[in-house]
Amino acid sequence: MTNWGAHHLDIAQWGLGMDDSGPVEIAGKGDFDPEKRFEVPSAFEITYKYANGIVVECKSRIRRWHP
Repeated sequence: MTNWGAHHLDIAQWGLGMDDSGPVEIAGKGDFDPEKRFEVPSAFEITYKYANGIVVECKSRIRRWHP
């Protein structure tokens, strides 16, 4: 998560009133280039869970992995 992704998640953190803390659990998965031509995922899905029960999901528009 870089550039605008980080800025939007920072705004979500602020809106939740969690500036002095953060998520208690983070899980994610991504789809990477099998030929390793680049290191960033072509698709991703990240879930942030907070102690107060709030869940924030950050996903790319394209989902390429198989469950």
